[in-house]
Amino acid sequence: MPDALRSCLGLFEAARLEPMFRFSPDLRVATFLFAIVLQTAKATPGGESTTTSLSAPPFVVYGQQVTLTAQVSVVIDDSLGGLSVPTVPTGSVQFNGVPGGSEPVTLDGSGQAQLVVNNLQVADSPYTFTATYNPSGPTFLSSTSGQSLITVTAASTFIQVTTSQTPSASGQSVTFTATVSAEAPSSAIPGGVVEFYINLGGFGPPVPVNSNGQATLTISSLAVGLNLVSAQFGEVGGNFLASAAPNIDQVVNLNNSNLYWTDRNTGDRVVWAMNGTSFSSGVQFTTLGSNWEIDGTGDFSLNGQTDILWTNTTTGERVIWMMNGNSFLQSYSLGTVPTNWIISGVADFNGDGYPDILWTNTTTGERVIWLMNSAFFSSSVSLGVVPTYWSISGVADFNNDGSPDILFRNTTTGEGLIWLMSGTTHTTDESIGIIPANLRISAVGNNGGGGVADIVMTNAETGERTVWGVLGSQLVESNTLGTVAANWVLFQSGEEPVEPAKNDFNGDGNPDLLFENTTTGDLYVWLMNRTSLSSSAFIGNVPTQWQVVGTGDFSADGSPDILWQNSSTGQVVIWVMNGTNYVSTVPVAVAPAGWSVSGVADFNGDGYPDILWTNTTTGQRLIWLMNGTTYGSSVSLGIVGTQWRIADTADFTGDGQPDIIFQNTSTGDCYVWLMNGATYESSVYLGNPGTQWQLSATEDFAGVGQPDLVFSNTSTGDRYLWLMNGTAFESSVYIGNVTTQWQIRN
Repeated sequence: MPDALRSCLGLFEAARLEPMFRFSPDLRVATFLFAIVLQTAKATPGGESTTTSLSAPPFVVYGQQVTLTAQVSVVIDDSLGGLSVPTVPTGSVQFNGVPGGSEPVTLDGSGQAQLVVNNLQVADSPYTFTATYNPSGPTFLSSTSGQSLITVTAASTFIQVTTSQTPSASGQSVTFTATVSAEAPSSAIPGGVVEFYINLGGFGPPVPVNSNGQATLTISSLAVGLNLVSAQFGEVGGNFLASAAPNIDQVVNLNNSNLYWTDRNTGDRVVWAMNGTSFSSGVQFTTLGSNWEIDGTGDFSLNGQTDILWTNTTTGERVIWMMNGNSFLQSYSLGTVPTNWIISGVADFNGDGYPDILWTNTTTGERVIWLMNSAFFSSSVSLGVVPTYWSISGVADFNNDGSPDILFRNTTTGEGLIWLMSGTTHTTDESIGIIPANLRISAVGNNGGGGVADIVMTNAETGERTVWGVLGSQLVESNTLGTVAANWVLFQSGEEPVEPAKNDFNGDGNPDLLFENTTTGDLYVWLMNRTSLSSSAFIGNVPTQWQVVGTGDFSADGSPDILWQNSSTGQVVIWVMNGTNYVSTVPVAVAPAGWSVSGVADFNGDGYPDILWTNTTTGQRLIWLMNGTTYGSSVSLGIVGTQWRIADTADFTGDGQPDIIFQNTSTGDCYVWLMNGATYESSVYLGNPGTQWQLSATEDFAGVGQPDLVFSNTSTGDRYLWLMNGTAFESSVYIGNVTTQWQIRN
């Protein structure tokens, strides 16, 4: 400090202590001189001394942002009594030791500068930083901070694995994604490799982590059943710590790529092994009685083999066969379920790896899922009531989300509708449009992979089988399996019901016509090929007082039996048949006078044909509910005028319920009573062929799932077929001429 200023300050300080300092001439002189000298000192070359300090965290992890803070201050000169120039330094700070260097940072209004440093490496740790103040002019002197050391340690990580879908089907590609993240305070994306583990064993070489911190593994060879999948992250370079992901469950369901066929004539079973939508090979396996039907397939034992779910159509018993390939291992009974509950599909709805069973109540329309634990019932989930004209055709994953969906078909309109499911919850619908009436859905599954659901279609007119590949609601491919004889019926989980023709005596899938000669008592069957006569077979001869009054499979052996009534005694008996061959006679009842049998159909859905009666005197109509060949109980339908003759029974609405067809013998008008079980709901006019035309039979002769009407001309013997679309007439086909003493007795 200049001596003049120091002397002046001493004078100023002495004068300041005088009691009358405000009026002291010495004080005024000192103040004047101090201002002059102070101004001189500011102009003195070299400027004010400064000090620079640097603050930084001593320890950080890799990927943590580091803020270096420099504070520049003017040095206070104690010789001035604590008084210094009250000015904040200006200029910039150069941070030293920053990897790759850095630009100077301008001081703010408080004399501070900050620099954010990223990605300090563990390998180069510890780092030494200093800060140098560079003044903007001669007022302040430069200064440099002391050293600050920063030690960088590896950042902790965590890893998790996700799957593209579970459950998946065997042979289906599944992608596992491992995502690696750094734990706070690090914000870096880890780099390194991931090793995947399947069922606790390493699978494949390590996979590099991409710029998003992810590594993927795609695999199609997972074992059927429950697979444990995890991954471990290993760092390259030392900036991150290793981590391991917890196991996730990957459920792989058996790809039911097999098609199971039953010969309705013999009961033989054949399995077709499929390669996607193409036939690979066929193997015959164990034959059961024709009252046992395959209702579904699935890997209930989780051994990678297709097991078979059977239904006894007579008793309602349900049995699971555990299989080893095509060889039977053992069976488990699910007990007896009323026969109006049918199995509509088999799939793993809750994702636990075990196939579950989808049921439909054909009487009420309720749909229920049985959640299974292997071959044992665990619990049930109701999906609610859906009108019975919506038939479940099968289950498959249509939208490739890992959950099985449900395919419905409207038996009245032909519309195909997919219920998209999330587990056991219905989320939304997807229509696949109107399916032509001559195409019957025979099987549904995910056989071809690639997220495509497969629908096996049967052309009811030609017997040709075609596989449709559907993704979402779009048809993406189709492939023909060729033509299979109509007596071979495809059974698989979710098959759309294929009701055998009521009068199919030779088991070829075509309804036949039963003729009785009212003069001689001869009984013949016309074996039909759709609407054309193929051949005829003689069944037998009975006295003319015996009349055929109906047909139905009373013995539950797959062959139609013949119901007779004696017009003189009222006695009613059943001829048990084996195809066109008589087996035995079973007496049923002796009807009171005036009561005659008018038709045969299963009105209560228990699997047994029931008997429809008419009192020809009073017009009362009555249903006998049968238990095989034994009477169970009766239901009255009320009184209908005697001019209304019951011509036959058939399901016109596709709801699985037989309806009753009336013809007015005076006017020729034909009506159908639409039934709900044994309860009348409404009637629909079918048309009027004229009084000389007698409605003789109703069967699906065209093979399109709609009953057609057979009319006989009582004067000429001509026989015509009305081809129907539901209750609407479409066209007629001439069958032939048979003399009038031959009456059709279907």
